[in-house]
Order: sequence, then C-alpha cells, then structure tokens
Amino acid sequence: MDVFEKLWQRVWCTYMSDMAHGAAYNALARNSVKTMELEEYSLASLQDLQQYLTGRNAATSDKEKLVRSLRAGV
Repeated sequence: MDVFEKLWQRVWCTYMSDMAHGAAYNALARNSVKTMELEEYSLASLQDLQQYLTGRNAATSDKEKLVRSLRAGV
C-alpha cells in the first residue's frame, strides 16, 4: 500500500482529493502524517506527499529531513 492509500484510510474521506482540497480533511491528513511510519516509503513518495498536502515542493532531497518536516506539520 502506498503512502497516499495509507493516509486515505486514516482520514476516511470519500475522495482522495479531499485530503488536498478540503480544509478539514487536509488538516486531518497533516495530523495523521505525524504518526505514520514514513521511513518505509521512498523519498519520491514523500516528496509527492508534501507537494500534494501543501502545494509546494519539498525543500530537501534528504529523506530524514523530509520525514522530520512532515512530522513537524508539513
């Protein structure tokens, strides 16, 4: 299961796009990311996740820094 599917299961919204475009679901998704096992996903997947939830590209190509950034609130 990829990081988006896992997050979607945690948020329980009707459409996956709600996590990016629905304010309440986006906040719930950002909070859920904080407790996920992000280390098991690729750097590219985590960069895509940050882009999806925030609308901005990841500022780093260092996976550990990106995981810390996502856990700090994306």
